Amino acid sequence: MLPVWDYGWSYAQKQAAMRLGQLATHVRCARHGWCEVFGHVDLDVSGTPCQDVSSANNNRLGVEGPNNHVCLAWCRLNTLRRTKLLFHECVTGNPWEVTLQPNLPLHSLYPIVTQPSQFMHSWMRRLRQYVFGAEQSLATVNFDIHNALDRVIGRMSSCCTLASDGFVAPLAEINQEAAHLSAVRGLHFVPFSRLDDVNLRFTLSPKEAEYEVYYTAQWWNRHHPKCKWDDLVVGLNDNPRNRLIWSAVNGQLPTLRTGTNRLWVPSKNRWVTLGERMSYMGFPVYTTTSALALNRPAVLSSRMAGNAMHLVNLMCVLTTCLCCTRLV
Repeated sequence: MLPVWDYGWSYAQKQAAMRLGQLATHVRCARHGWCEVFGHVDLDVSGTPCQDVSSANNNRLGVEGPNNHVCLAWCRLNTLRRTKLLFHECVTGNPWEVTLQPNLPLHSLYPIVTQPSQFMHSWMRRLRQYVFGAEQSLATVNFDIHNALDRVIGRMSSCCTLASDGFVAPLAEINQEAAHLSAVRGLHFVPFSRLDDVNLRFTLSPKEAEYEVYYTAQWWNRHHPKCKWDDLVVGLNDNPRNRLIWSAVNGQLPTLRTGTNRLWVPSKNRWVTLGERMSYMGFPVYTTTSALALNRPAVLSSRMAGNAMHLVNLMCVLTTCLCCTRLV
């Protein structure tokens, strides 16, 4: 607990206050009521807010941004409870030498930069920084993590997946999302009986229809060799005359964001579904168990897809780190 705190402080002032503060021993939990914060923890896998250091934020302030206290609190928590192993995810612009290293004095840190295309998910470019931490008195890293990871990437990066490989939503899911969007936009919708009959162009707003025509013209004018027509995915949130948000340049999907992700597939005349977006992020959403676990409202699912770590990327990097580490 911090007796004095001011969100207007500089990063150095917040850092000094956090080092002296004591965190609450219990936090409210939706499932258990109250849970102990300082229980035995072998591994903490977390991601802290990236808005302050993300290149997507034109008004970013770096470590002096308004969200820096979250990372400071996370570091303080894991220092006080002496968490054996840490795995932190953020955008590559995160200056971990400033945000993590001084605030985790008990841990040896190993920064890693990877992306899903190195682990058989070449349909997506989501470059991320991972920092693996080992508590110096409780764990030792016995092998070179970067060398081991290079070997894993060498085996897996040869596999190439295309955007069209992810168009796997069943007809029921397409109809369900189309019905929801039609209701929101005041449109009449009759469910389709076959996948080949799906055509959701009528759900496009006038602006979206204008953007889609522009994208189509741009693709046919350029004939991008890295992206076939069947693999073209375009973003209809923003005006393409300002910036093209599409898969045509390198065959990889536009970046998934926490806001509405209006991703359109011109060759199929439909939207990319929420389930497909989660699937692109490495989640096995089309298995029975995980489909039930991820049954969330549309807005929350969109935030999950935009905020989530890429599951396959995460597991490959984390597994490699764990294989190189021994607990004392």
